[in-house]
Amino acid sequence: MFRLRSLLAATVVTRSQVEELVKKKLANDNSVKYTMLVDVRSYDEVRSSGKIATAINIPLNSLSFVLSRECSPADFYEAYSVEKPKPASHHLIFYCEHGVRSATAANVAEDFGFTSVSNYPGSWSEWSRVHPPQSKPT
Repeated sequence: MFRLRSLLAATVVTRSQVEELVKKKLANDNSVKYTMLVDVRSYDEVRSSGKIATAINIPLNSLSFVLSRECSPADFYEAYSVEKPKPASHHLIFYCEHGVRSATAANVAEDFGFTSVSNYPGSWSEWSRVHPPQSKPT
């Protein structure tokens, strides 16, 4: 039953919605200031294949710590160069390789009190087919 909850709990966003978010983020549009795109794949996966522009990489196995009170806003900023999201004000959109880990990540965020949480189920596999990386990251 947990797996079913994990796949159905968060709202779903489409590739076109993520594309619009990225455009707005790159243009410093204030309307998306409190929306955070989070890649929950491992550091090695991201290093080998790339990530969606403007996304931050927080591996799923680190997410609980990063969202907890144990991770201070200063430590979060030092690690990710952005403000630590707050449950009351931030919208978190998660993606991974195929949408399964990102669904789990959405549940983790909800467990930490986030009420505006989405999953991009197409995730990197869909994104990279439509937007191939220009070159392999180093």
